[in-house]
Amino acid sequence: MTGPGTFTVELLGPVRVRRDGLEVDLGPARRQAVFAVLAAQAGRAVSREELVAGVWGDAAPATAEAGLYNHVSGLRRALEPRRSRRSAGGIIVSTGGGYLVDVAPDALDVHRFERHRAHARTLADAGALAELDRALALWRGAAFSGVPGPFALAQRARLADLRLATVEARAGLALAAGRVADVIAELSGLVVEHPVREGLRALLITALHLGGRQAEALRAYEDTQRVLVDELGIEPGPALRTARQRVVGDVARPPRTPSVEVARTGIVGRHRELDLLRGPPGRALWLDGEPGIGKSALLAAGLADRRVARVTGDEVDGRLPLRVLLDAVDGRHAEDLCADGPFVLVVDGLQWVDEDTVRFWTDLLPHTTRRPLFLIATARPVPRRADVARARRAVADFEGGEVVGLGGLPADDVVALVTGMVGAPPGPVLRGLCEQAGGNPRYVTELVDALLRDGALAFRDGVVETGRDLSRAVASALTARLDFLSPGTVTVLRWAALLGDEFAPGDVATVAGELVSDLVAAVDEAAAAGVLADAGPRLAFRHPLLRRALYRGMPAAVRTALHGQAARVLAEAGAPADVVARHLADGTS
Repeated sequence: MTGPGTFTVELLGPVRVRRDGLEVDLGPARRQAVFAVLAAQAGRAVSREELVAGVWGDAAPATAEAGLYNHVSGLRRALEPRRSRRSAGGIIVSTGGGYLVDVAPDALDVHRFERHRAHARTLADAGALAELDRALALWRGAAFSGVPGPFALAQRARLADLRLATVEARAGLALAAGRVADVIAELSGLVVEHPVREGLRALLITALHLGGRQAEALRAYEDTQRVLVDELGIEPGPALRTARQRVVGDVARPPRTPSVEVARTGIVGRHRELDLLRGPPGRALWLDGEPGIGKSALLAAGLADRRVARVTGDEVDGRLPLRVLLDAVDGRHAEDLCADGPFVLVVDGLQWVDEDTVRFWTDLLPHTTRRPLFLIATARPVPRRADVARARRAVADFEGGEVVGLGGLPADDVVALVTGMVGAPPGPVLRGLCEQAGGNPRYVTELVDALLRDGALAFRDGVVETGRDLSRAVASALTARLDFLSPGTVTVLRWAALLGDEFAPGDVATVAGELVSDLVAAVDEAAAAGVLADAGPRLAFRHPLLRRALYRGMPAAVRTALHGQAARVLAEAGAPADVVARHLADGTS
């Protein structure tokens, strides 16, 4: 290294420089940012334009270059206080149009971190684990902590991702070495900090499983699935599904191996829909259906080998005009998207995005007739929006468009789903419970997972069977999937659950102490979401399983009191004697 003294540079945390082991005060944050841009590219000349852009960004003031000169002078005084202004060399070297930090690569902790990572890939398990331990020991907090500017921001994100990837690799090696408790302790905190990082969650599920904590492992998977669906609108990926499948396989010993295909894709059947997704471009496809019906899983399976830009709408995107599509196409025009061949543009959850995005997506329809562009949108029936309904009609009326409503799985496919999950077909009782899910794959999966977690499944005579009704824990797992409905609608559904699988709207109004007209909005919302369906002059739960879950989710004492209340108000309203008698019986049981 040129110049007096021995320097070390630390960027994996607050930016620090040590000269001969003593820390150097680099000065204010902007001056630290100038040094950080140079140090991160040690040995390379960085132009003044790059430095200004990296430290001040696009909004750099006219005085930025003068400020840069002052910061470099201040850094030189701090780093080499005895250095003459006329002396050549030094740690910060002037080049033709910029500056260069002249330190040995190993003087930078970032370089040592990446060297340990690379070396670990060449070693066997124990050696690799030790190298990754050394790499992670270099970190002292967030990289470039407290340093302003676009360069530091980008490097902070890049290095944070590398750090997490290193943590994941180390955790895998530590599990192989039997250090299960250490891994659980470390990852339990990290999944809270990074809730949608699937690799961390899959490793935590595996660690809990290896530690004999199968029930916690299944709960961790369920929590992960809920977070991914709620935050990103996607189902768990292959690593998570594989981790869950290993847990399921050990909780209950199946007579044969669970289906790899079901574990990989998360779907059964849907052959026509998969063929549509795997078809040629130059088309538009609209998939709609209730939450949990399998839209996202279908997209993942059907578009696995396609050139795809897939973005997911959520409730936040609706307040950020064009955000999801601009993220997907990176500002490119339709002709540019297809310049390198067929291109698939997917907006998953169009009901959440803003009106401009819906209009933009619809305006792309004519381009599918002139270019190899395949437009796909998915949507839930609620919330109801006029612009989303118009977009759906535009696809239906478009010559190259098709609207597909995803309904429930047929009974045979439900059996195949359960068999694929646990390695055995369901027995009569379990099959009856699953049939009450109305063919909704997520409800079936939640039911089976919750029964497994409760220890309520057993294998005998070549089938998997349950001997108990829904527990409150199982019911809670199922009813949690209704959180997309408004609280008022869920309250009406709880009253309806008290009355049975079918009920008269007037009876619900009576027991709830409301007018029938006050329930119209809630009933409309539940019907649009596929929770309720017409049954002649009455209404019915489309998924009897949900009705049972809503009912069983209430404490027994509450159910008893509510039945007594229902009997009293229904009798006062002149309800048939047998209806009042049933509630009286349930209210005294």
